[in-house]
Amino acid sequence: MPLRALLAAAALALPAVARAQPALAAAADLLARARAARVAQDSALRAYQALSRERVTATLGVLGALGPARTIFRQETAARVRWTREGGVDLELLGRRRFSGVPGMRADREAVLDAPVPYYPGRDALWIGGGRFVRTDVRDDEVVHPLADGAEAYYAYAVGDSVRIGLPSGGAVRLRELRVTPRREGWRLSSGSFWFDEATAQLVRAAYRATAPVDVWDRARDAEDPTQRPPRWLPWLVGPARFELRAVTLEHALHEGRFWLPRAQFADAGLDAGASRIGLRIEQRFAYEAVDGGVVLPPPPPAGAAALAAWRDSLV
Repeated sequence: MPLRALLAAAALALPAVARAQPALAAAADLLARARAARVAQDSALRAYQALSRERVTATLGVLGALGPARTIFRQETAARVRWTREGGVDLELLGRRRFSGVPGMRADREAVLDAPVPYYPGRDALWIGGGRFVRTDVRDDEVVHPLADGAEAYYAYAVGDSVRIGLPSGGAVRLRELRVTPRREGWRLSSGSFWFDEATAQLVRAAYRATAPVDVWDRARDAEDPTQRPPRWLPWLVGPARFELRAVTLEHALHEGRFWLPRAQFADAGLDAGASRIGLRIEQRFAYEAVDGGVVLPPPPPAGAAALAAWRDSLV
């Protein structure tokens, strides 16, 4: 190529490079601020009271055109969650119903005080893929958190759209999108869109998925406990088994003008094993009755009261 043509091509490329550098710098700045906000705890939030609802659904279908998937399990739970910084979490189970279409599986008659808790100190806002508590480092044998330190070796980041939301008080909140793209495909890597409050870098919205399914047999053969490893003949009998996280979405709501608390969380996953397809869907919603004050923890119930209430209110 003649020298004049090379110079002309370089002149055309320079504006694009100049435009890309500020975008890269903005993405790096938003990522750094989101990391700092992820491990910081707002001590101003003293208490909250919320109504927690959860629905877990499992379906079973046959690969091919042999009919739709059928619901084989569903459980719905409603609970009141009270949290105070001094007293911790108190769960009041309001109701639970369960359906099982698998022969031989019956509902428990004992009350299990287990329900999703929207917030507690140290909770990872990313929900699935983040674990129960915040972990700042990257581990090679687990899901790589896109906001963990050193995640740049696994992901590429870019600043996306922005949106301005008006508040009833007359102010406004500006959200900024951070797009995360894995540098290669793998079950430990995710691809998605993450929205942050531009002022505080708190996570507000997220939508992501795994970029590849998990080979269940390979993971089971690598188990540290030999008793958890499947027999060699089982993969030949069942066939390939792959688990995939298809979609995760979550939304936070702004309370008292400063606290971003989870409002809705949704996850959809599936397991393909031989000729069977098992689907799993988790839906969680939270409605807050009081935030940052006015929450009093009730005295603990006497031993056996929860089991007695479940035996009286449940149907076999």
